[in-house]
Amino acid sequence: MQSIRQVVLPIAISVFLSSCGSDSIPPPISQAQKSAIISDLQSANYPEPKQIEVNKETGFVVAVFEVVPSQIPDGGREFATDALLRIREKLLPTGKYENFRVTLNAPSGRHTGIIERYGSARFTGGEVVWQQGK
Repeated sequence: MQSIRQVVLPIAISVFLSSCGSDSIPPPISQAQKSAIISDLQSANYPEPKQIEVNKETGFVVAVFEVVPSQIPDGGREFATDALLRIREKLLPTGKYENFRVTLNAPSGRHTGIIERYGSARFTGGEVVWQQGK
């Protein structure tokens, strides 16, 4: 009986511990979900994001846009907030995604081949927060 416990108990603990963290990171975004998001963004005359995925470490749905400065006259805050809310609305019905971030990058006007971060909008816990790029 002792040997069975020595075998079964470590296995049970491993299974339990591995399942504890598995629910905290939502599943990857499907191609159908990405298509619906892109279609909605295009209906608002927004560019397609360069990237949209679930960050495997944080669980955030992250969309990265590369825009030209003329596309973001307000410094990007309104654009990023609206894009974030559109993405959230498309994924909200699944009940699997809670945290969102939209990051705005643009080609540097000063340096060739350099991308500058304009800022990012984040949604956690019911509010959208804008963080200006540096």
